[in-house]
Amino acid sequence: MAITETTNSAALEDPAERWFPWREPNPRANVRLLCLPFSGGVALNYRAWSRMLPQADVCAVELPGHGTRRREPLIADMSILVQQLLDVVRRLPDRPLVVFGHSLGAFVGFDLVQAMVESGMPEPRCLVVSAALAPDDRKQESVYGERTDDETIERLRRLDGTPKEVLENEELMALSLPVIRADYRLIKTRRQPPYRLLSCPLVGFCGADDPLVSPSDMIGWQQRSSRSCSTRVFPGRHFYVHQDSAAPLEEIARLLRPV
Repeated sequence: MAITETTNSAALEDPAERWFPWREPNPRANVRLLCLPFSGGVALNYRAWSRMLPQADVCAVELPGHGTRRREPLIADMSILVQQLLDVVRRLPDRPLVVFGHSLGAFVGFDLVQAMVESGMPEPRCLVVSAALAPDDRKQESVYGERTDDETIERLRRLDGTPKEVLENEELMALSLPVIRADYRLIKTRRQPPYRLLSCPLVGFCGADDPLVSPSDMIGWQQRSSRSCSTRVFPGRHFYVHQDSAAPLEEIARLLRPV
């Protein structure tokens, strides 16, 4: 789902503004929701969540080289990306944190929480991983391995998350494919086992008809936390959360409530 968008500000000097370009001040927020995008995704995909989750400070992450940051160099090394993101997150005003990551974002979120613990930061209230294989699943290479441009376009078509008009536009795809390739390299360069066992609750989200990651594939995440682990299955395919977000957001709202 590689979508172009316009920049909402000409020169963003504050690192938080660059990483969270659509963040809206919310003095009523009692919890922070960090939203991490899928491969080729942009922060704009989560912009409406601020309105739909009024209790939260919604921080939708814009990765370098994506969306409003499209003129910046892409990052294709997960450790570099996680360290940069960690530096920004630790500067945010102190609030309970829930981390949500979809597809690629699930891996970024998992590695970010690992880095938070290692740096002495508290774990989030909850980590939500959506539509992604568990970090040590043996199918990682077959699902996230390198592909030709034609194979990548065919996968995007099969996942039903990118408009046909975009897939058939050579100019748009010439801009999008390098971004998607860099994002897939993030998965290949991510940290390897052994992983720290998290002590925060971990919840898996997935689409019932996802052709890439099935509900049974999500079970592997349950071994990554010593706390409660569960899976929520929603109608839809791989991009279920961006095609009909009502039910997933209702579940996220429940996870945002004080414990």
